[in-house]
Amino acid sequence: MASQELQEALQADGSYAPAYNMLGLLHGALLETKEAEANFQRALDMAPQYSEAHNNFGYFLCSQRRYAEALSQFERAWQNPLYVTPEKALANAGQCALHMGNTDEAEQLAKRALVRAPNQPQALVTLADIQFRQGNIAMARGLLSRADGQGGLDAPGLWLAVRVERQAGNRESEAEYGAQLRRRYPESRETAWLLNGQFDKQGDGR
Repeated sequence: MASQELQEALQADGSYAPAYNMLGLLHGALLETKEAEANFQRALDMAPQYSEAHNNFGYFLCSQRRYAEALSQFERAWQNPLYVTPEKALANAGQCALHMGNTDEAEQLAKRALVRAPNQPQALVTLADIQFRQGNIAMARGLLSRADGQGGLDAPGLWLAVRVERQAGNRESEAEYGAQLRRRYPESRETAWLLNGQFDKQGDGR
């Protein structure tokens, strides 16, 4: 839903929390951080049990490296028994914990997500990242293959796949994942890292 349509929806019903949630996502994508946060907060003021908004707000906060706040939002999402996809919040929390450098918590959260949804792609990528950092290349490749089979990897997932295949010495697969990354996410930081040969860069930007 475009910004104008969202504004029209709010004019019709100023307490429509999903519209504020969508505005938060829209402003976040445009890197308008103050506007994004304000809209997520408004959505949750309107509907405190709105788990999808908690999950999206958590993802936004993690992108701002406000990790403790992000994990709190994710927890509020997955603890709601009415939330139909708690595995999304668990998987996002696992990714965020890994960005914090808390490998044990990241692994635990990702595994909890996989109990609920055995092929949850973000959880698989998080576990693959952990295995890669620990030097378990074969296990990382297997997990990424499972994640890729769920409809394709996102930019961080493709970047991880490039580095895993590079470490494994599989130049053809490395090139294929790199080509996907450049084609599908030309403006991403991961593509910039690839083009600059910054293979030491991790998905959290370090």
